[in-house]
Amino acid sequence: TSLSVMFGKALHSFVVLLALVAPAALSAQTRTAEIRAGDRLALTCPEEPSLNKIYSVSKDGRLMVPFLGGVTVAGKTAASAAKIVSERLVSRGVLTTATVTLVFAERRQPTTKPDEIKTSHKVIGKVRVRGAVKEDAELEITEGSRLANVLTRVRVEPDADVSKIQILNQSGDSIQVDFISFNPATNAMNPVLRAGDLIHIPKKAVGSSTTTPVDKPDVKPEVKPEVKPEVKPTENPAPAPVKPRPSPASTTIFVIGGVTRPGGVVWREGLTVRNAIEAAGGFSPKANMKRVRIEHPKLEAKFYDLTVGTVDAQISPDDQVIVEVVDHRRYLRVEGAVKSPGLIPYHDDISLTQAIQEAGGFKNSAVKEKVSVLHQGQTTNPNFISYFEIEQGYRGEPELQPGDIIQVGEKSRKPTLEQIGLGILLLIFIF
Repeated sequence: TSLSVMFGKALHSFVVLLALVAPAALSAQTRTAEIRAGDRLALTCPEEPSLNKIYSVSKDGRLMVPFLGGVTVAGKTAASAAKIVSERLVSRGVLTTATVTLVFAERRQPTTKPDEIKTSHKVIGKVRVRGAVKEDAELEITEGSRLANVLTRVRVEPDADVSKIQILNQSGDSIQVDFISFNPATNAMNPVLRAGDLIHIPKKAVGSSTTTPVDKPDVKPEVKPEVKPEVKPTENPAPAPVKPRPSPASTTIFVIGGVTRPGGVVWREGLTVRNAIEAAGGFSPKANMKRVRIEHPKLEAKFYDLTVGTVDAQISPDDQVIVEVVDHRRYLRVEGAVKSPGLIPYHDDISLTQAIQEAGGFKNSAVKEKVSVLHQGQTTNPNFISYFEIEQGYRGEPELQPGDIIQVGEKSRKPTLEQIGLGILLLIFIF
């Protein structure tokens, strides 16, 4: 029984060993891989922890990064894309230094483009697209064509409700598809189409919960000519009203940097810098209100000091609003036997206890009597502190400074006889 238990532990250790080796092999394979739409990338930036999350690459090959907006990464390696993000964070005044890392969290399997499908597969028929599209269309499809393939070949109107797309087949059966929930990895909400299908994209309801019904055979109601009453000319006719210039359909500008919700804001006639910032959730605590700029593709950037209440400016559809953030960010580094070692923001009244708590707290293996603080520029002779004495109230909290390195000691891990035996058995099992 004892031997079987040891064998089971050895087998478990072998599986754990494989789990550790497999990611390294995967990393080597993806190191030179090019990013494509639908990929998911994990971003880390120790200087700005709020950026640390997994991002999806949009259909047009961009990452929507807070403070920056859309960053084109398709066709680049993860390393080169990380360099672009890092340089942009610095050049736009978001950070003074940025150490950005990007790794693949999930890779989307390559799919065949619609124009490639025509040359590699036999056409099985046509589908019709009606409703909230620029022009009604009748498109050829091939075996295996899905809804997403067709939608990329038509121009969907801005007021389309793609959460309620109706697909009617030749037998009279219909299904409703919530294309907003489309998952490229699993093709959820992306059904396979059949010859003769009618795809209807309704418009968003205005003032009611109803949407445009599914197209029936094209029968248009009879329109009677409008009879206008005769208008006699007057001596001083009123001037015709000036029609406002129509706004571009679904034009979106980006508001990025020190705002609460950086990203896209719908442009409208008369939109100002302050309106756009308010639509993006207002200024964030990191915002530098004295340095707000408008960038235009063909014009020099203009800066505005929005601490002055009367300062404002109108925005054109091609503009981008950037709210710079304070550039004197300060950090502490907590290392050793804590649950989440790394950089934490420094503030004037931060204590050693708070710093350790923000780093996840002590590990079970921590030695609280061996905590050291190394001030910035100090390379030797760190200040050793017994945190146990602080807990017991025997001494006060030490004063911390920006750039300090806090090191929490850890119990030594000497291998036990059982662990040595398991290691020998594992080697025998492997070889």
